Amino acid sequence: MKRTRVIWILAIVMVFLLSMSSAMAEGVKKPDNFPVKPIRMLIPYAAGGNSDMNARKLAEIIEVNKLMPQKLIVTNMQGSNTMECFNALFGADPDGHTLVLQHTAILTLPAYGIVNYTMEDVDAVCEVLEQPLIIFARSEAPYNNTAELLEYVKNNPDVKIPFGLPGVGSSGQTGAEIFLTESGLRDHMLLVFYGGGNTLSAQLGGEVVLSGGFATDGMRYVHSGELKAIAVSGDRRLDILPEVECFAELGFENNYMTRQGIWATKGTPPEVLAYLADVFRQACDTDSYREYLKIQGCEEAYRGPEDWKAIMQADRVQIEALVEKLGLKVEQ
Repeated sequence: MKRTRVIWILAIVMVFLLSMSSAMAEGVKKPDNFPVKPIRMLIPYAAGGNSDMNARKLAEIIEVNKLMPQKLIVTNMQGSNTMECFNALFGADPDGHTLVLQHTAILTLPAYGIVNYTMEDVDAVCEVLEQPLIIFARSEAPYNNTAELLEYVKNNPDVKIPFGLPGVGSSGQTGAEIFLTESGLRDHMLLVFYGGGNTLSAQLGGEVVLSGGFATDGMRYVHSGELKAIAVSGDRRLDILPEVECFAELGFENNYMTRQGIWATKGTPPEVLAYLADVFRQACDTDSYREYLKIQGCEEAYRGPEDWKAIMQADRVQIEALVEKLGLKVEQ
């Protein structure tokens, strides 16, 4: 009798665990009447860039794996330092059918005074990846790492090394400023600003010796021997650059990573945000996406709505402190 009761209890527990496992495998319950049409994913940059490629990869994975009953349509809407794109998001119905994929620039652009919106004006959906900044040098530069660069400027105190930066207020500028400030190199640099991919073009053309950029843009030139990497942000070395020291190894307080994720119109229902976040979680959890991240020199970093918002708020404090310390805010 006792043995039979134990068997029944175990059977009930197993059924409960299996039902829980099944519910977890199915993910978050789809809200009623959502989505009822294709979802627009707006990209505040031109086609072919890092953000654009990532958005299109996610859209492809979602469609191939049938993770949503509607398609994710990627639309490039660059212009006015991302304002055109975000104005479209602000003007959209808060129903989850319009999204923006944006990275740490949602923090840096307001901090530098370039735009008048902040992350508080939108709803966080999720983070999908993190990408370290890479400090690139021309291949003939007489230094191969940060220590050798420091030794070079020590022996050549009157030399100002041309350092190429992407647009003012960009996430790339911020990462480069952290490297130059924490290493003590900033006063030895001649900072030259370019826009987007023009920084690498200028470096390849010999206009600047150093630059701050990302693997998506610069690694092909490392492979061709035209550039070399001398440092990477983050708290560990990159698999694609195992010999290059990271910011943590250099003793930096701020290891800085560019984070990329999804944002929705303010006021989007929580159940819709949760559903969208789970769709992207499933996409991020595919071998296809992991392989994409590896090729692009990015890191797996999925975070749901609350964790995504919290880590970005923490990053904002550090970025605003850096801007204030260096007096980088642009006067309008």
